[in-house]
Amino acid sequence: MTTCTSVKSGLWSAADTWDNGVPLANDTIVIATGHTVEYDMTFATGTYALVTVTGTLKFTRTTGTYRFATAVGDTWVGTGTVDIGTVASPIPVGTNHRIYPGKRFGTTLNISVCGVSPTYKFVRLVNTASATATRLEVDTDLTGDIWADGNSVRICNINNASNYEDRVIADITSTYIDITVGLTAEKLAGSYIVLITGNVYFYSHPYGIFNQQTSGLYSKFVAESGPTEGLFQSCTGITANDITHLTGSLMTGCKYATLSDSVSCGSGFSTAFYNNASNTGCVFSHFYMLGRTNRSFDGNHVLYFHNSIFAGNAIVFQYCSGIVLDNTCKFIGNTTIADYSTLTAFGVELISGTTDLTNYSILPVNSYSEFIGYDAMDGAYKAWSQGGIV
Repeated sequence: MTTCTSVKSGLWSAADTWDNGVPLANDTIVIATGHTVEYDMTFATGTYALVTVTGTLKFTRTTGTYRFATAVGDTWVGTGTVDIGTVASPIPVGTNHRIYPGKRFGTTLNISVCGVSPTYKFVRLVNTASATATRLEVDTDLTGDIWADGNSVRICNINNASNYEDRVIADITSTYIDITVGLTAEKLAGSYIVLITGNVYFYSHPYGIFNQQTSGLYSKFVAESGPTEGLFQSCTGITANDITHLTGSLMTGCKYATLSDSVSCGSGFSTAFYNNASNTGCVFSHFYMLGRTNRSFDGNHVLYFHNSIFAGNAIVFQYCSGIVLDNTCKFIGNTTIADYSTLTAFGVELISGTTDLTNYSILPVNSYSEFIGYDAMDGAYKAWSQGGIV
């Protein structure tokens, strides 16, 4: 348990980069001001202790698979830069970083994340796939994309049961995907198959990852956040795009954030705070919420959705107010759109057995929800209030 401080810029794996040699498991790391240390370690097991960055921690672009892990409860701190890819220099195909921040990136760090994302984040089943099926007929030719044998996919049903299964790709052709193990349960035609392997991957349990950030680059990565906090926790004014999010809360306590071209699929928790809770004034564009086993958004206020799809979830909005969805949004096979919530939807399409709203009769007086152009039908109108439905 040694403190290793950089003495110059260089590779992490080079002993002369450090005052006490190459850091080992349980060591405390300090990257000093003016130094750029390039992380190039496989570090297959173990965790580092506290990480302080006042210089630059740069994750290598060299081909290979790398792992960086800090102990649960250890926050990354400092006023320096964490470079996990930039727009000008993304983490390239063939370079894979698995990053396990023990307890968030500190609020004063300058963070940049940019990997490589597929052309298609998901495809859909052309036909219903039965239980035990190992061949999934799909609606998109993936042979020119970065989907590959050995990658993992999450198959999200659209049958209101909010169920999903993770499988490994055995083979890909222009019309189907073969998986190594058969399905446990039937998946309906139209169900979503999401690529959940990414060359930049974050996992944090039980905490969130990006905490109280007000700037930074957050693009083209896969993340699993824990059951306590959001992937983005209490961030203000950030912009994120091209993210595949698995498990836990995507955003908690964020204000005026914009999220685009992203997928959040599977899981959820019974405790409200863990389900995209307490966000205000956020914008979602080309956003897909798929296969959520508990409520998708809980206690949010003034959210706007454009070109967004909610499919195969349980309750989508609970205890929310001021939700606005434009006519590019769709609900497919969810248990309930909204519960104890107020929303305004313009021409939103309802597909395959989604229940509208529940518990609207106990909303405050003068509070109501309305669908203008109900179920994408011109001139149709439906509203819910304490007094009933019109």
